Amino acid sequence: IKDGSDVQVEGELYGNFYWYGPTVITMGQAGDFAFPDIIDSPVTVEVGPFAIAERPVSEYEYALFVAANPYWAASNLDALVSDGVADENYLKGVVLSPSIHSSKPVRNISYHAAEAYCGWISETNGVNCILPTEAEWTVAALSASDKPYVKSLSYVDTDNTSPQLMLGGVWEMTSTPFHALSRVSDYETAVAVTSPDIIVKGGSYINSGITIDTVGVMDKKSTSAYTGFRVGLR
Repeated sequence: IKDGSDVQVEGELYGNFYWYGPTVITMGQAGDFAFPDIIDSPVTVEVGPFAIAERPVSEYEYALFVAANPYWAASNLDALVSDGVADENYLKGVVLSPSIHSSKPVRNISYHAAEAYCGWISETNGVNCILPTEAEWTVAALSASDKPYVKSLSYVDTDNTSPQLMLGGVWEMTSTPFHALSRVSDYETAVAVTSPDIIVKGGSYINSGITIDTVGVMDKKSTSAYTGFRVGLR
């Protein structure tokens, strides 16, 4: 699979993660030098070695996290909202059970909750679990660019040559802060600056016209029935 830089992008599967070596890619697509096209203007970035999970975090996996960390239970919603780490729709419509192995992507999760999940995985397993950056997500998506856009939350992918559900299913959070002019300034410097918003990628099962280059935006404390997350290792 090749991106705009004509670079081969391919990951190797170990366990439940695809591992990628260092590479240089071009993200984005040419468009008008004005909002909103400017937010996904082309930019070339260096990406270090990393790994990304084969699927987004499931309802079952998140249920195990909540069982071990009751602060993040839906029953603690008032405190989560008061603390500014989630909104009123946190886990709305999602039934969590640590005994039912639901593979559906967990939804209505805030960025702060996803970060807490990564911290729990890191501490529990002795690894550096992270939310992937926009560039890391793009590398993984390029390696799966021959796969169809998924219009379901229960899609079964039997092809293990690349990550599943990179396009469709649920939007996926990244750790990259959103700045409207980052692609037309110094990208690396811009994304090192904190922001209340993050970039989300990949589209959801209700969307159309979403590509690898599409840049979505989400507030860190907000939740959505169409947004989940996938973890990485670095």
